[in-house]
Amino acid sequence: MLKICYNIYRKIKRDNKEIDNMIKYPNCKKVNCNYDEDVIKFFPVIKCTSIKQFIKAGVVTVGSKFVVDGRDITCIHHKGNQWFFQYDDCPMASTAESGALEKALKKIWNEVIPECLKKEIKYTFVPTEFQIFGENKWGVKETDTYQFDYYKNNEAHHVKNYRGPKHDFWKSGESCTWWLSTVYSSTSAICCFVGHGGDANYSNASHSLGVPVCFLIEVDD
Repeated sequence: MLKICYNIYRKIKRDNKEIDNMIKYPNCKKVNCNYDEDVIKFFPVIKCTSIKQFIKAGVVTVGSKFVVDGRDITCIHHKGNQWFFQYDDCPMASTAESGALEKALKKIWNEVIPECLKKEIKYTFVPTEFQIFGENKWGVKETDTYQFDYYKNNEAHHVKNYRGPKHDFWKSGESCTWWLSTVYSSTSAICCFVGHGGDANYSNASHSLGVPVCFLIEVDD
């Protein structure tokens, strides 16, 4: 059984203190497999069991789409040897109360992310308000961060569908609201989220909204 070691790490400034709140899953295993150049050439959406092989082949850019184990994945940012990806749909819902998003990510790691992809992921995380919108409209002001390229100048990319267990508000495949890891500027009992139409908003952390899943893959030069 795969043993998962994880740390909680969210870095935001509040009252001159840093609050850590992001799950990381370090994994040093390597995957050796060949890529099919014909697949890369003729199919804009690549069905595969390994993403790292395509990064090494030099064919991945921001916006590149993959299908891994039946779920759509998009490259959302590239910085040096770091490649950031997202699951395009929210695979489950959760509150954003203390520890809830961390538990949701761990559950998604165990039940949704396939073993072939776990071997390549350094850690999974819920994005912040600034990473999605390029500003903190409602949340605590974030420092030392940047907006993911995929979300620049395209509000349509902010819209996510729900594809998970039965939910009171959405059927599978319907547009959903989804949490961000940034707390509201006046209280940690309220968190930021993205609305059905892709707008920035905030809500009581006790509400059950979609959990977005982003992850980092690092590739050695």
